[in-house]
Amino acid sequence: MILALVAGVLGYRSLLIHQRDAARARVKVLEAERAELQAANASMQQAVARQNAAIDALRAAATAVEEKTRQRENAAANQGAEVLQTEIARAATVGRSAVPDGCAGAIGWGNAQGPELGRW
Repeated sequence: MILALVAGVLGYRSLLIHQRDAARARVKVLEAERAELQAANASMQQAVARQNAAIDALRAAATAVEEKTRQRENAAANQGAEVLQTEIARAATVGRSAVPDGCAGAIGWGNAQGPELGRW
């Protein structure tokens, strides 16, 4: 009976030792996987940081282009307004000049105004 009890204890002990060794082996495998996952996570975080930096650079470049475009648009609008005012004044000058009566007088006036009218 004692022999059976000792054999049972030894069998149970060997089972426990086997389970302990299996658990230790599993822990080593899991620790290796954890290290790999941490490395992959660090790599992904670096990739995200690079992408965020690239997005910030693109955003800054787009803002600069937008501002430059706005400045060109404003300059063109101002130049167009100046040209418009000049042409309005020129048209008013031509419009105030008296056209002589009759066809011959109107033709003579038109010929005299030709260079000015041709610039329109």
